[in-house]
Amino acid sequence: MQRELVNIIDRLPASAINSLLEYAEFLLLKYDIVSEKEEEELSEEMKVFLTKRMERHEANREKAIGIEELKNRLNKKYGFELECNS
Repeated sequence: MQRELVNIIDRLPASAINSLLEYAEFLLLKYDIVSEKEEEELSEEMKVFLTKRMERHEANREKAIGIEELKNRLNKKYGFELECNS
C-alpha cells in the first residue's frame, strides 16, 4: 500500500503535492496524531511565557471564566455557536 501511495505521489504536479501535504497535516490533527517533532521540549521563551501566564492566572483566579461562559460570550459577540469537547 505504501509503495502504491508513493507511486501516485510521484505522478502529481508540484501544486498538487503542496495540497496533499496540507491535507495530510489536517488528517494528523484530526486524528490527534503527534509527530516526534511536536513532542520536543518547549523553548525557554515559551516556558517563560507560560510561567508568567500561569502566575497571572493564579493571582487573579476570581477573574477566570469557564469554557461554557467563554462560549456564551463569543456567541453573543460574534453570533455563532461553538462546539467544545470539554
